[in-house]
Amino acid sequence: MKKRKALLLGSSGLTGGHLLRLLLESGMYEEVRIFVRRDPGLIHPGLKITEGSFDRMEMYENFFTVDDIFCCLGTTIKQAGTKKAFRTVDHDYVLRAAYLGRDMGACRFFVITAMGADPKSLIFYNRIKGQVEEDLRLVPFRAIHVFRPSLLLGKRSEKRAGEKLAAALFGVF
Repeated sequence: MKKRKALLLGSSGLTGGHLLRLLLESGMYEEVRIFVRRDPGLIHPGLKITEGSFDRMEMYENFFTVDDIFCCLGTTIKQAGTKKAFRTVDHDYVLRAAYLGRDMGACRFFVITAMGADPKSLIFYNRIKGQVEEDLRLVPFRAIHVFRPSLLLGKRSEKRAGEKLAAALFGVF
């Protein structure tokens, strides 16, 4: 059986970091590629790293020649600074990566959005997540897998007071 190639976007985040380890250890892929803004300093025989700008992904189109794309891109409005910048990361980059990967021959696209994703939501975050899900349906992959987790808890490099509060409240319930 031919070993496959995977591309992971968002490998520096909480979910992407865990997924990277799982992909490398799974034995399903002869090569796992990550497209990053800065080199994470990881070394693994099956790992290929390319540093670049998500604004100029198309310059790295050959790096998108894989079988499967895993997309864990995401930010917060606080990190992004504006709603427009948030939309760029959580919608536009995801969609551009999907089309680029499909154009380069990828068959499957796996994406993490959020519980409550709905393109008609009054909540901006959920509306953007819903819009990207809706727009991804137009990309002709063999399969698109959407994962909608609830609150993602774990060690992060930045502090998120809202998540700490939500974790405490969820713990009570």
